[in-house]
Amino acid sequence: MHSESTTGTNQKDSTLRDSFPGAEARLRSFEKRQTELWRLTFFLLFVLSTVFAWLSWGWLREEKSHLVALPIGLVALVVLFGAYIWKKTTEISELKGLLRGLDQKEGSLPSDSQLDQLFGMICKSQQGFRDLIDSFDDVLLALSLEGDIRATNRSFADLLGFPFQQIIGRSLKDFVEDASGGPPKSLARGLARFLETREWNGLVQIRIKRDNTLHYFECAAHAMVRDGKVHGLTVLARDITSVRQNEARFTELFETLQEGIYIISAQEDRLLEVNPALVRMLGYDSKEELLAKHVSEIFVDELQRASTIREVNRQPSPESREITLRRKNGQPLVCLNTTTAVRDTSGKVVRYQGALVDITSQRKIEIRRSE
Repeated sequence: MHSESTTGTNQKDSTLRDSFPGAEARLRSFEKRQTELWRLTFFLLFVLSTVFAWLSWGWLREEKSHLVALPIGLVALVVLFGAYIWKKTTEISELKGLLRGLDQKEGSLPSDSQLDQLFGMICKSQQGFRDLIDSFDDVLLALSLEGDIRATNRSFADLLGFPFQQIIGRSLKDFVEDASGGPPKSLARGLARFLETREWNGLVQIRIKRDNTLHYFECAAHAMVRDGKVHGLTVLARDITSVRQNEARFTELFETLQEGIYIISAQEDRLLEVNPALVRMLGYDSKEELLAKHVSEIFVDELQRASTIREVNRQPSPESREITLRRKNGQPLVCLNTTTAVRDTSGKVVRYQGALVDITSQRKIEIRRSE
């Protein structure tokens, strides 16, 4: 049956050649005329530039103009243009010859030299692609919808501690696990949404199984589509573990300080963030309750508040000042305030941040001593 199929193919090719007996000859004639046209064009350009250079040389020298080098440059430019055209024409001719040689093999395999040449081109392309993705410090992954690893870069291999041969073709679950603690149903819903939108961005928390280390990645996933159907996804992931660790240390410090810490919006006169110590100092039940208040509601003296803002805006470095605030129950709270003005690139103040130390008890003691 295979021989019958081969015979039918050969007969079809023979019929096509019989239908167009002069196609090959016409193609060669067209290529020959094209080459002659390029040669004639270059020859005319060279002659015109040479004649122009010869006619203008004497006049430019007599005028002692700085344009004396222009005729020489024009001739050199024409020569370089001809060399470029000749090089590209030679490359195209070699490629056409290779393709024609492969096409004219009636039912036979390509020669060893042709296979070596094609194999060399493919190897160069693959090596260029490998060098490209390995140059990224971020993790690059190509996954199937079942989670099998189709391709990756060196950053991911170094993160896992395995060579490429032991990674490609295996499931991603063999190397990492979800450390966020989300239920499997949420992952299934996330996959359904991804198949609908065909892209996803977010933060992923994973654990490397080999050394049991925790990592945080900012990920951007895009669908790989073939014939209108999603058959896989590509993932670009940036390791932000060190950033998250620094944020965790800052949060821990922010939450455990005994001084009251605050961040205020300069435009909206609102508290953007406070720590638990300030909530306790002002006598509120929760941080949300305190954040709902305007700053003007917490200050006892509006004149003192306006004066404090002017001094903070004028001073380049923070200085401690004594201010009086109002607790939730209406009682005064005397504090030592250290505030810094945060500015944008244009120099405009966008927010204030600082710390408060409760000195109410000290002031009461000083008043009693003075009395």
